[in-house]
Amino acid sequence: MRARSLAVAALCAAIAVSCKGKVTYDLSSPGILLQSGSLSVPTRVFQSMFDVMRKSRIKEGQDVRAAIFMVVADHYLAAEYLKKHGGTAEPPVAAESVKVYYETLAFYLADRDLQKNYRQWVKQVTIPAVTDLRLLFDDKAEAAYTNIPLRREKADALVLARYGDAAEQQLTYAQVFDALPQAGKLHLFTSPDRRSLEELVTAHLRRAYLDNLVQTAAPDAKAEYVALKQLVENSIFSRNLRYEMGMENANPHAENSAIKQRAQSVSFSKVKEYYAVNKDKYKEVQVVDCRHIQLKDYDLAINLRDKIDQGADMVKLVKKHSLAQDKNNAEPGLISGIRNDTELHKRPRLETLCMMPKQGESEVVRDGDFFHVVKAERRTDGYPPLDETTHLKDDIAREIAAQELKAEFEAKKRKLLSRVDIRINKSELEKLK
Repeated sequence: MRARSLAVAALCAAIAVSCKGKVTYDLSSPGILLQSGSLSVPTRVFQSMFDVMRKSRIKEGQDVRAAIFMVVADHYLAAEYLKKHGGTAEPPVAAESVKVYYETLAFYLADRDLQKNYRQWVKQVTIPAVTDLRLLFDDKAEAAYTNIPLRREKADALVLARYGDAAEQQLTYAQVFDALPQAGKLHLFTSPDRRSLEELVTAHLRRAYLDNLVQTAAPDAKAEYVALKQLVENSIFSRNLRYEMGMENANPHAENSAIKQRAQSVSFSKVKEYYAVNKDKYKEVQVVDCRHIQLKDYDLAINLRDKIDQGADMVKLVKKHSLAQDKNNAEPGLISGIRNDTELHKRPRLETLCMMPKQGESEVVRDGDFFHVVKAERRTDGYPPLDETTHLKDDIAREIAAQELKAEFEAKKRKLLSRVDIRINKSELEKLK
């Protein structure tokens, strides 16, 4: 018991160090682990989330302190995202948060035998034939992406499902249609399909069922579901803020618009300076003479590679086994002078694969329907130039941009969290597993 108390005390100290704001342990609300601003996290909800993080091998799932700090940081970063967008999430981001919320809620309620109860709650589902679905649209009217000719009266009258404890609720075609984004509505018009409609109806009914569970839940349970929704939204919104600030996939090759835009303003002198300091990390193959054996059989390729590694004469093996025409060349199977330049991707893929082995080593690679044993007969490594013959200049500009954006994001996060107060319930903290 004493060891457990010492561990919790150490954890409390670590949380205080992680957060620049004020951290207190005076929260006494039963079942509530932490509060910060408008954020209130029930212990059961945090434990469930922490378990998922741990199973998914997310690094914060290995440390309660890191997980608590992430939850709090996400809350304030999400608020910053909403502030940036006028208080409302962008439609695709809002749709993603709704989708993830329902998935998370279903997982959270997994011990409630949802499937059995759902089947009892849904009384009837009727999916019309495709010919009847076509009649719901005026195929003679002029249609456009923003003007889909739904026959509204017919759609309102067509009942696809009856549900509820007493079958008191119904789902109409118009309701399914109206809940879809414009692309989904257009798909219903241009490609009516019973299976697709059934999937839409099922998704709609599952959400309605979960909404009903939340609405009819006891106050304590309802508070948990509300907190769960808030945590999901915080996670999605904060992630999108990170993306907008260049954090998501922030590496030199990421297709991130913030990084791409910032990279354009990185001066060539800064690129040269960065290259000079970090030159060794860019050392790579420049030119290679590669000998290859083209085969259809993978096992044979492995066998021949092992023989070559043991000292077998590769020229003889090329002549005996290769399916390529160059087996009869003066230098059997040899591709000379393969240059690692901006044109490499335009040449046969085999030349790119020949860049893989180190000097004197062999490997088995696949190119379409064939396997190749490739060996670097002569390989010259060096430092690529900062000119138009390589992509290095652009790569370094993106790397510098990513580092600058990361520093700006971390500074913004520190500033936000410096004003944050966190109240933690010490007795609830002790219950975490």
